[in-house]
Amino acid sequence: MSAQSKKRLKKRSLRKVTPVLFVLISVFSLSIFGIFKLVSKSVASAFSADSKDLSVQNVYTVLFIPSVSGSDDPDELGALKLLVLNSSKDTALSVEIPKDEKIDALGKFGLETISNIFALGKRYSDGDLKGGIEYLVRSVEFDLGLKIDRYVYVRGDSVRTMSGLLMGGPTIAAFSPEFLFGIRDDLVTNFSSSEFLDLLKILRSSDIQTAAFGDFDLEIKKFVFNSEISMENKAVAVLNGTGMPGIAGFGGRVCENAGMRVIEVGNASRIYEESVLIIDDPDSLSASYLMRFFGFSKVMKKEDLSGFAEPAVDRADITMIVGLDIAKHL
Repeated sequence: MSAQSKKRLKKRSLRKVTPVLFVLISVFSLSIFGIFKLVSKSVASAFSADSKDLSVQNVYTVLFIPSVSGSDDPDELGALKLLVLNSSKDTALSVEIPKDEKIDALGKFGLETISNIFALGKRYSDGDLKGGIEYLVRSVEFDLGLKIDRYVYVRGDSVRTMSGLLMGGPTIAAFSPEFLFGIRDDLVTNFSSSEFLDLLKILRSSDIQTAAFGDFDLEIKKFVFNSEISMENKAVAVLNGTGMPGIAGFGGRVCENAGMRVIEVGNASRIYEESVLIIDDPDSLSASYLMRFFGFSKVMKKEDLSGFAEPAVDRADITMIVGLDIAKHL
């Protein structure tokens, strides 16, 4: 065969191969795109899209809630892990709440294990998983006297991977196909996806300290010593407007665990049906924290008051009067 004939044959072969190659490349690209869309959809469905922005605070908290894999009881939980992070100082405090530890179930149900509290929350929300999670989170908040900003509930095969990630393990584990496809059904959280990725970055570079559950109050006060709330240095007075014992003491504990300076804990001059938060600065992080923790509906500016019945108002930057409306939920 002449060289010219060979050249013509090669061109004809290339013309036949090129469409086939194009089809194969197209199919491969579409497959990759389809997988990407499927994974993105799974990830998006697992993370909340309407979470409040965490970037406005340098100290925030995360509660890890693992389900026990293979248990006959679908409500059985493993040990909880609370992470308190200081993003501006690259430090974190890790506290484990043992699975058999009994804490106060919100709503005067008494001391219960975390699994029982989770099951109780589900029962009172018609079996809703998220209802059980949120009731457990709120109960842990009041037991520890600390606001929990984000929670991560995980079950099934994703528990081990998530546990490693939240202890500063390799971030690459979050992008494994098994984890990405599994979290759609295994994960319930109020993190946004971008917040969660930021969390993993912070944990990878943070010095993670551990503390025993029984030493929590002591360790959290040390940890928040130089937080933004602490640096505000607001003088806070906490008054019990209910006539029930222990209310002001609990309010003072919440303030101190957040880094506030408590100057007075005592009884109000009368019973308050409605709780009152009196503040000197509407933009104060301390005031915002107390509003989020307790859910005050009545907030008053100190400068707008004159001759208020409680003398503590004159001495404090922030006065918190806990009334019957809030106390009934404690």
